Amino acid sequence: MELELAPAPAPVPPVNGAGGPKARRIVVAHRLPLRAAEDPDTPFGFAFSLDPDAVAFQLSRGLPAPVTFIGTLPASAESKIIPSDELDNYLVEHFSCLPVYVDGARHNEFYNEFCKHYLWPLVHYLLPLSPAHDGDLHFDAGMYGTFLAVNKQFADRVIEVVSPDDGDLVVVHDYHLWTADYARHFVACCSRHLGVSGGAWTGHTTGINYHGRTVVVKTLSVGLDLGRLRATLATPEAAAKAKEIAEAYRGRTLIVGVDDVDLFKGVKLKLLAMEKMLETHSDVHEQVVLVQINNPARSRGRDVDGVRGETQQILQRINTRFARAEETAPAAVVMIDGPVPMSEKVAYYAAADCCVVSAVRDGLNRVPYFYTACREEAPGARKHSAVVVSVFAGCSPTLRGAIRVDPWDLEGMADAMHAAVTTMSAEEKEARHRSNYEYLRANDAVTWAQVFDDALQVACKDHSTTSFVGLGLGMSYRAAAIQPSSRTLATALL
Repeated sequence: MELELAPAPAPVPPVNGAGGPKARRIVVAHRLPLRAAEDPDTPFGFAFSLDPDAVAFQLSRGLPAPVTFIGTLPASAESKIIPSDELDNYLVEHFSCLPVYVDGARHNEFYNEFCKHYLWPLVHYLLPLSPAHDGDLHFDAGMYGTFLAVNKQFADRVIEVVSPDDGDLVVVHDYHLWTADYARHFVACCSRHLGVSGGAWTGHTTGINYHGRTVVVKTLSVGLDLGRLRATLATPEAAAKAKEIAEAYRGRTLIVGVDDVDLFKGVKLKLLAMEKMLETHSDVHEQVVLVQINNPARSRGRDVDGVRGETQQILQRINTRFARAEETAPAAVVMIDGPVPMSEKVAYYAAADCCVVSAVRDGLNRVPYFYTACREEAPGARKHSAVVVSVFAGCSPTLRGAIRVDPWDLEGMADAMHAAVTTMSAEEKEARHRSNYEYLRANDAVTWAQVFDDALQVACKDHSTTSFVGLGLGMSYRAAAIQPSSRTLATALL
């Protein structure tokens, strides 16, 4: 199959293997599912490879082949690569990836400044535009202009390759609003601001008809690629880390947390709950260790610096107040800041007796999924687990075996953590674990993608018999749907 690229066409091999239907799925995400390592012996100065841990790539595993990816280059290569048709053709031919080139300054303003400081908080119910929240963070029309311009770059790339006549469908994956609350609020906003109403809820699905276009609103839980996880657990790196953890924490009870550094993950609340548990339950003073892994921050700014500074202060206070009697013993809280390879994270998941997610708002959070799967799949796994999860995390409704908590209720969360690591029986842990794991096995990444694609086809089933005409400019733009037999009115004077 030929993919039209300016100025010359280049072949697009299917990512999911040979064959498959002619219609493609075009997956658009912020970043291409690529890894890039500097290599002066390669034509472009970087050796590229597919990133099997990227959610966009895992999504493609369940979509009909062929799949084409559109997004920006990996951060390691973005500022050092010179855009060219040759690179476009190379990435399309070898990886079915078509890059969107966004220069460093514009990318920073688009992603770090507008998306992370305005849009991301807004859609997660935190309003940063209020002076009461941050006195100097007012809406910046220039940043919004950059946001629109970069989105247009993505749209232009899609338009270059999409072929509606062949049945191509476009999947835009970002912002992770996949809980029922978000879905209901979206429909309510459409009703209030656009004057349209959704259809009746059927299970986790409703629909909106907007100027002849059907919008399906559906809650879909993102699954794990269990095959990829098993392969990671079997690596020598994972085995070596598991041995290191076993020696470092021998005889201790481990609680694990893995979070991004941002306003929504509630790491501060998790530490305060740990402190409350140590205050209230003297039986765990020398026994329990919380290992908190802080992923690198996805954005920069005063809010991120504030989160990091506050958690460090609480960490130091806890470890000072509850210093171990044995000097060589691990501290009550061990915080790991910075990038941790997945091969090491899975070792921590497999070793931990409990996993805690204390997010105050979170759409996409698969940490309890990884933890549960590792407790089942790791070599020599004990096949029981305890998950303490915030009711404000999107994964909460899907894990029936989890202990759900309000992260603002520190005493409640401390009691839940204590029960998970001390008073809960092995039989209860096993039953809770089995419930969670059976859900994960039945709703893996492939199933998620297939259900998503089915919903996408339902939403687009009438497109082949409908034409869309753009009306208006800028924010007043509308799309009107008409039948192919429609004719324009004659405007010439008689």
